[in-house]
Amino acid sequence: MMVSLKEYRMRHMAHHRFTRSDKDPENYLYTPFPVTKQSMARKMLRDITGIVFVRTNIGIFRFVRGDKKEDQLKRIIGYYGGPLLFNGTLAAVCAAFGRIDLFLLLWVLPMATSFQLFFRIRNIAEHATVPDIEDPLKNSRTTFAGPIARMLVAPYWVNYHIEHHMLPFVPCYRLKETHQLMRERGFGDRMEMQDGYLKIIALNASA
Repeated sequence: MMVSLKEYRMRHMAHHRFTRSDKDPENYLYTPFPVTKQSMARKMLRDITGIVFVRTNIGIFRFVRGDKKEDQLKRIIGYYGGPLLFNGTLAAVCAAFGRIDLFLLLWVLPMATSFQLFFRIRNIAEHATVPDIEDPLKNSRTTFAGPIARMLVAPYWVNYHIEHHMLPFVPCYRLKETHQLMRERGFGDRMEMQDGYLKIIALNASA
């Protein structure tokens, strides 16, 4: 992924602190919904064809570069240094074994296409069309997922998203257990939960 881990961490911490408020740096991902079925289909088509990947990375590069000529190279290296080192090393290892095609087909292509689609679906499920943006039990959503959805959309138990926001220090592999504990302690009726990602898509394509 061509993303600075340092920048992502800072952004994600702000997202946790200001979830669904105007100060949430990720709020733009959720506010457009619900949309029409046609709009949702167009968004997903742009995801799976790589258009979103290209547009996003052009936008990030322009933001990192900035308008000021001074220190442009320093800013670019500071942001992209880690991602370029990782991806360059991975490509070099594949090339050394004569399989650069594996790097392109199993890493770059999915990153530009299917990952964008699954990332959108997960973002929608986590915070879009929630019932109360000021209630921490309702401004995030827990989505119950089957094995295929867990593999493609919600690895590392991220579908237990209320639990992740309420107790961010809990290891990902304990989130399902945390969900059960919260229900046992009487929070279940207050939590925003949905059964499956297809229902989430339908809910958010209902305008």
